[in-house]
Amino acid sequence: MDITAELQKIVGGRLSVSPSELYCYSSDASQVKGMPDYVVRPKST
Repeated sequence: MDITAELQKIVGGRLSVSPSELYCYSSDASQVKGMPDYVVRPKST
């Protein structure tokens, strides 16, 4: 099973595995760093 392909089926174009986008989500206000495997943007806000 390819997790990336399965996520793509579920969320479509809202999925990103782009290194530059993943880097943007690699830390938060706590400054704990960790590179995510995927970024899924919300359908609506």
